[in-house]
Amino acid sequence: MSDRLEWPAGRDKDAALIIRTDYEDEHAWSAVKEALLMTWGEENDFEPYVHIVDDPKWAGITPAQALSEASAHAEGRGVAYLADRASMRGTPVTLLALSLLTREQCESDEEFEAYGGTFRVVPYGIHEMNANLTTGVAQATLHGEGPQMRGGEREMNGEPACWELLPGLGVGPIRFGMSPAEVAEALQVSEPHGRAGGPYAQEDFADGLKVFYDEGKLACVAMDAVTGPQVFLAGFALAGRDPEEAHQHLLDHAAEHGNCLAYTPDGSLALTDLGLLLRVQQIGDVMLSRPLFVIEEWLESEYYCARGHLPLEGAPLTHGRDENL
Repeated sequence: MSDRLEWPAGRDKDAALIIRTDYEDEHAWSAVKEALLMTWGEENDFEPYVHIVDDPKWAGITPAQALSEASAHAEGRGVAYLADRASMRGTPVTLLALSLLTREQCESDEEFEAYGGTFRVVPYGIHEMNANLTTGVAQATLHGEGPQMRGGEREMNGEPACWELLPGLGVGPIRFGMSPAEVAEALQVSEPHGRAGGPYAQEDFADGLKVFYDEGKLACVAMDAVTGPQVFLAGFALAGRDPEEAHQHLLDHAAEHGNCLAYTPDGSLALTDLGLLLRVQQIGDVMLSRPLFVIEEWLESEYYCARGHLPLEGAPLTHGRDENL
């Protein structure tokens, strides 16, 4: 590949590196660039600092090929953002953030798994993440410590970019058994964005966060694959990942730690003792992982789990506030 591609050289490495890899729709590319060049920050008072590579030689390049090319040019421990086919067709606009860390640079498979790999990121999250990387924040910001690719907008709005999984208790600032008023207080809002009917009392909050109640007590928390807070399991980001990769991580974790496994009728996998259920969500043409955190009683119930009566069961795979869930 090196004989036909030239890795971007001579650029300011403080600038976020954006590489266009899809060339089928110029109108869509214009929309992506417009999103990338918007001001950002708590008061939208920061100008974006990006280096955009718009060269058809990069058309169709895969993340693995881009990583190989970066490694050949000693581009380590940075991040490149690929404007790929999903970027041009998805709503909202996301780019594929690619860690330029290779396995050879890591001391263990665990380090590479935690700090390598890819995520999808909204444009304004790129600027927050890149600012932290260039000011000395550790490579760990790629996958979860501090402002990161999926969480820049929430960090700027005062909400956490990364939530902690508390098995059996809840996730982030909210706990199972809370009342609707207690959930709103924990999220530091006066009320939810909306409420939905159906078999559960459902409330929708910012960033695609949905909560469900059983007899007035919190029983389930559902994250959005792209815009929701990030949650980690043994260093692995659960939201916004390739579903097969995320599924395998849960199986490996269960094998190592002896977790109890369960499958729902749609093929989603749960670690029942952790209260974790992994579903998929369609973003444009891409399927991404979406975690739900559920009370153990529901996951161990034949009615709720085995017979497919959990929240979002059979919901259409769409994205946005108008989801018919």
